[in-house]
Amino acid sequence: MPSLEQILVAASIVLATVGWIYAAAEQRRLARKTHTFDMLMASDITGDFAALLDEVDNRARNDPPPAPDMAALDGDFRRALNFHEFVCAAIRDHTLDESLIRNTMRTRMLRLYDYSRDFIAALRKAQRNPEAMEHFEWFAVHRLGYDRWKRNLTANAARTA
Repeated sequence: MPSLEQILVAASIVLATVGWIYAAAEQRRLARKTHTFDMLMASDITGDFAALLDEVDNRARNDPPPAPDMAALDGDFRRALNFHEFVCAAIRDHTLDESLIRNTMRTRMLRLYDYSRDFIAALRKAQRNPEAMEHFEWFAVHRLGYDRWKRNLTANAARTA
């Protein structure tokens, strides 16, 4: 039977290991948030690229969705989609912090997804690539609640009409 001293040593080792694991997990979580913030600030989100994202967001807000063949010619639209695909792939890979992105870009991402759904379907068909924009679609539908957002948007529009 182990002595009291051996039990205390074993308990100390277990507690130290648990503390180390918790500290490492917390450090990784904070590093992910810092990396996300740095990525957003370094991606020219306040300069020309921000103007491009605003332009595409305004189109998504005010214009009917583009015909898939017209959208293929629109470099700004494709650039905005590629940026959002990159961000969503990084979230899915746990490189970026999901809650920070959700809190800062949710409505814009949902609006862009709603605006580009037909284009994404045509892109997949034209390229014979069912994975095209898969991360953006996954994030919008499964993590941001696209269907609920769309129902609420429709209900609010009906109430104000």
